[in-house]
Amino acid sequence: MASPASTGNRYGQRMRMKEMWTRLRQRMLSRRFGAACLLALGAAALSACEGRVAVHGNPIDPDQLARLAPGRTSKTDVVGMFGSPSNIPPFDDNTWLYMSNRERTLAFFAPNRWMRQVVVLTFDASNVLQSVETLGLEDGREVELVSRETPSFGQSPTVIQQMLGNLGRFNTAGDNRTRGP
Repeated sequence: MASPASTGNRYGQRMRMKEMWTRLRQRMLSRRFGAACLLALGAAALSACEGRVAVHGNPIDPDQLARLAPGRTSKTDVVGMFGSPSNIPPFDDNTWLYMSNRERTLAFFAPNRWMRQVVVLTFDASNVLQSVETLGLEDGREVELVSRETPSFGQSPTVIQQMLGNLGRFNTAGDNRTRGP
């Protein structure tokens, strides 16, 4: 029979081993948890770099466009197929424009327009389709913006003058007069 001292020693050894395994499990779990968090953070960071595709307008399917028959299709037929036009020029009610484009934006870079479709439908005076023309991105042209500015008359205060200009403009507690319009 084992002595009580040796039994206690074995019990102490078991407890130390159990503690050691518990600590080892905790370390492994914390490492796994840390690795999982790092993996999730990396996945979130990579998904932020994915490009976003924006579609403006309603692109017309070429099969639907082929169903248009010049000389037979009316304006009401066109509205039934495609909906109302994107644009009708102000001085020509017999020309309808259906416009759409797609552009891809990647992170913080400028958008990249990679598809444009402009369908020009021309009607006669009796609202019957006369011609169909499809224009793409290659048919467009860049419009150069004018860099001139319209002058404004009056004061041009600096930022500091604007910030300090409000000092002294507020009513005091005993002053019942109002300022301004």
